[in-house]
Amino acid sequence: MSSDTIRVLIVDDEYLVRNLLKKCIDWNSLGMEIIGEAASGNEAIELTDKYKPDLVFTDICMANMDGIQFADYVIKKYPNIKVAVISGYNDFKYAQRGIKAGIKDYILKPIDDEIVKNTALKLKGEIEKDRAVFSEYTSLKKQVIENRPFFAERFLNRLIQPDLDVEEIQRQMTYLDFNFGSDIFQVALVDMKFTHRGDQAKDIEKEVYVSQAMDALKPILRDKRDIHICFDMNYRITIIDNREDNILEEFIEQIKEKILNKFNVIYSIGLGTRKKGIENIEKSYREALKALERPKGKKPNKLIDDISKYMKQNLGDSELSLTKIAKVFFINPSYLSRIFKKETGINIMDYLTKLRIEEALLLLKNTDLKAYEIGEKVGVPDSSYFSTCFKKYTGLSVSEYRKM
Repeated sequence: MSSDTIRVLIVDDEYLVRNLLKKCIDWNSLGMEIIGEAASGNEAIELTDKYKPDLVFTDICMANMDGIQFADYVIKKYPNIKVAVISGYNDFKYAQRGIKAGIKDYILKPIDDEIVKNTALKLKGEIEKDRAVFSEYTSLKKQVIENRPFFAERFLNRLIQPDLDVEEIQRQMTYLDFNFGSDIFQVALVDMKFTHRGDQAKDIEKEVYVSQAMDALKPILRDKRDIHICFDMNYRITIIDNREDNILEEFIEQIKEKILNKFNVIYSIGLGTRKKGIENIEKSYREALKALERPKGKKPNKLIDDISKYMKQNLGDSELSLTKIAKVFFINPSYLSRIFKKETGINIMDYLTKLRIEEALLLLKNTDLKAYEIGEKVGVPDSSYFSTCFKKYTGLSVSEYRKM
């Protein structure tokens, strides 16, 4: 049997009717083949599950399970199978049930050869049209799979462009079967300047070298599903980190150690801050770009500045903690603690205490508030703990300082 042959199943509880259907037309000349016949709905279900026919002709009145019930089962489980119902009853209610079930045609007994033939040809045309659509879909899907790395890179590159259409991006993600692990994003840029015989590499050479660097990065990325890499328009390596735990700087250190330091390359790295939402990836990219353009040795750490401002604005919050600050800025607490100490030279909670005591000193100088009231205003409602912190920072008790 050719793969193009239409497979037909005949279902009727009368042997003579089944035999008549098999012989009333030349099925082979129509490109069709009878692959089975059933005398009941239950037997028809077994044959349908076994052979997956393309076309079913079924009697409407059978014991236990009528043709409409059988058709309903087939169409729900195998939507591509076409079903034509044959009945000796010119009953409009049956026809209504059949149409509702999704039956494609309705033939009345006594069986007319020409009507059977025309029905078969009509449904054959629908089956062939479905096959053509499915074949085209399969071909397109194969092309997408084969070219997925190319499409994925173009997709990632679109994420760092302005005026992002979120709905269109979501459609592309569905098309590419692409998913992000979280709603948090951070972008880093690696700009490489290659030397070639003492001169800066030409653009075409730079493209080749950067491609080689990207290939060298792939083994590092295998176990990091939430880090995505592409080129931007100037052949800078663009890293989009989608992990909730912020360890992008650790990943960049791996890149430096395993890739960049092994190439004959001068490089600079820019890091944007973490953003929430696909539509804000471009903002993190722009921050990374500005970081690249900033003169070395003079760049402020914007993240640390923002965190410091946040703490100053929320000193009165007694619940303010490392964990809460990290959550506000979508940062892993241990990572925040580490980079804050690295950038400022002081532990973040010690820094918070310092800000609170400095504010307390101003309140002592400019108000008549009692010590416990000042403690409450600066976020330390435990008067005993406030006194301990105050003396540790100033060397004096609150009363001693106020006398001075």
